[in-house]
Amino acid sequence: MEKKLDLIVTRLENVCKRLEALEQKMGMKSGGGIMSGITKKGPVEGYEEMVLEPVNKLKELSDKIGGDVQTCFDFMQKSFIAEKEFIEKAIKIQKPKDEDLQKMVNPIFEHVGKASNFKEKSRRSQYWNEISSIADGLSVVSWFLYEKPLSTLKELAGGGTFWANKIIKDEKEGDQNRFQWAKQYNAVMLGLQSYVKEYHITGFKWKK
Repeated sequence: MEKKLDLIVTRLENVCKRLEALEQKMGMKSGGGIMSGITKKGPVEGYEEMVLEPVNKLKELSDKIGGDVQTCFDFMQKSFIAEKEFIEKAIKIQKPKDEDLQKMVNPIFEHVGKASNFKEKSRRSQYWNEISSIADGLSVVSWFLYEKPLSTLKELAGGGTFWANKIIKDEKEGDQNRFQWAKQYNAVMLGLQSYVKEYHITGFKWKK
């Protein structure tokens, strides 16, 4: 019986040594388990993947349509890029005073205003629905100002998705470029919601 116990212990020790060697080979800390080597991406990398990648796909479709859609989308893209730069800075500092925060967010909301102005000047555009999607939905970039960002974000997205869904309905059997554009627009909004849910569900994560 004693010999059997010794044999079992020896086998267990060998298994542990193999696991430790595997962890070290994969660049993981020994003792934390195999899963300890899987790390969550940071909030900036997460934003790039979950938000900017869908935005970049929407840019391709906007460039394909061209004209007013391409012009107005440029404001949207610049606003999202400015938000990424804001996140990159903000996660490294404590929440600033209102006047300092205003300076930080100006580059984001500058383009929101430009999109809104463009809409007002484009009432006769054949791409009114696309322009309205962008201008009415771009307020989503303000999500970080709210205590409950996810629920607020869903409300803010409603104005833009209303127009996008109208395009999807109208162009389902029509202009496929516009149809795909609207679907990708909704994908951007869903991507932003997924990002906020993953990284800032209880509010923006300033440095403590």
